[in-house]
Amino acid sequence: MRDIAEELINLKFKETDTFKDCLDMFYSVMRKHKIKNGTKEENGGVLLANHDWTMCQILFIDRIRSFFEIDCFLFNETPEDLLV
Repeated sequence: MRDIAEELINLKFKETDTFKDCLDMFYSVMRKHKIKNGTKEENGGVLLANHDWTMCQILFIDRIRSFFEIDCFLFNETPEDLLV
């Protein structure tokens, strides 16, 4: 899991990326490591929220939050008409 976590942490987002672009990067990492959202149960049902998927999803959400908080808000200047 360590290498997957590092890969998610090191995703490079650009200001021009849409949320879908960011999700596609996440899904690409999940596909590369063959991590599925669910697992099949013995009775044929599907159990969602696979443990590995959930950990990766939380890490990705934190990475997205960090991107928006730091890259988009802290390093962009607030429009002057919204300052006071």
